[in-house]
Amino acid sequence: MITNFLRRQHIVIYVIIFYSLITFIWSVYFLLKETLNIYDIEFFAPPSINNDGVLKLIIGALIVAPLLETLFFQKFIYYLFSKISYLKIRNILSCLVSGLLFGLSHTYSLYYMFSTTIIGFVLMYAYLIHIKNQKQSYWIVVTIHFLINLSALIENLISQRLLI
Repeated sequence: MITNFLRRQHIVIYVIIFYSLITFIWSVYFLLKETLNIYDIEFFAPPSINNDGVLKLIIGALIVAPLLETLFFQKFIYYLFSKISYLKIRNILSCLVSGLLFGLSHTYSLYYMFSTTIIGFVLMYAYLIHIKNQKQSYWIVVTIHFLINLSALIENLISQRLLI
């Protein structure tokens, strides 16, 4: 029922819905972490303006990451699952595998890995809804991923007092 509703949406509305959903999930998770004072184990610092510079961050986070990560974590995972008859109809399993691999590729901290696993799950779900047109589905998820990373970059700029 939700999938049919989402399929009927204009692409712009669809992107906004998924961007908002991921932003909401990220915000709730962050608030819970801060409110409950959950200890996070950090492995290394994520890319930042101080360490990497604005241009490198823009190219990496806004261009390279959405293109390559969508190619691997959504398109390639879907392709693999579609080649195995048992897995072909297991969309939830493909979302779980995609989300887990997406999270494991973002190993800055345990908190970050967990939250990006959830985001990877949602991105795969967004990919699967429009899978009949794989090219469109790919670019939709690239756009959602771009917007999420743009939000993080803007937040990074604001926290570094380079914006505003």
